[in-house]
Amino acid sequence: DLTSLRQFAKHDEAFIRRLAHLFCTTTPPLLAELESHLAQRQLPQLSAAAHHLKSSVGGLNITSLLGTLRLVEAAATSPTPP
Repeated sequence: DLTSLRQFAKHDEAFIRRLAHLFCTTTPPLLAELESHLAQRQLPQLSAAAHHLKSSVGGLNITSLLGTLRLVEAAATSPTPP
């Protein structure tokens, strides 16, 4: 739902399209980084990638992913990671 983003952007559809395009081009490499860091148990890098992706997802108000990304970020910075 892009309602809050549209309000923030004052209904500037060109701006919203640019944000969506940026999200679509930057997200696949971020997901690949996230998976790679998880597979290699590189926890500081995993946390950073989750944080970056969380910011991108939050900017577009994709709330269904925010909780999972928060958990990944928190787990990666925990003194006793899973």
